[in-house]
Amino acid sequence: MEPNSCRTFGFAYIVLSWLFSTLGVIYSFLHIVVGKPFCVNILCYNDKISIGIVTICLVIFILSAVFIAFVKSAIEQADSTYIRIYRPVIVLRNLLLLSLWSYQYVMLEMERDRGNDTSGVREAEYVALASFFITLVITCLELWILHRIQRLAKLKLVEEECVEAVYSAGD
Repeated sequence: MEPNSCRTFGFAYIVLSWLFSTLGVIYSFLHIVVGKPFCVNILCYNDKISIGIVTICLVIFILSAVFIAFVKSAIEQADSTYIRIYRPVIVLRNLLLLSLWSYQYVMLEMERDRGNDTSGVREAEYVALASFFITLVITCLELWILHRIQRLAKLKLVEEECVEAVYSAGD
């Protein structure tokens, strides 16, 4: 991949990540403020909001919105250290989400085993399973993008060192 296209791809990733993180923060915050009844379980019925899921998502979205600045700095300053700092945040965030979707799927499966085989439970199972696989694919895509940005930063650093060596050899 060309350095310019990698840089463009990186900036597109920054914009999309920041946009989705900000929308996630707003959405999670509105769930808290709206005044709907809430429950502390993962599975909530009767149009209740799971305060645990909303809180976890709110924290994850806030961290994602803040740490996306590290990727921007890595691209602009050609420093791969920022990516090494950001990568564990991505992995931790997505592992939490994968754990959440797995737990939710297992709880729904247990609900079906208890005899509650309604279409709502089945639909929620499909949503949890789809969310799990979508998160897995997004994790792989994000790590691939971060790897490309890190390679771009290292390439720029090597180019700058070569230019400095040429100028210092000419003196």
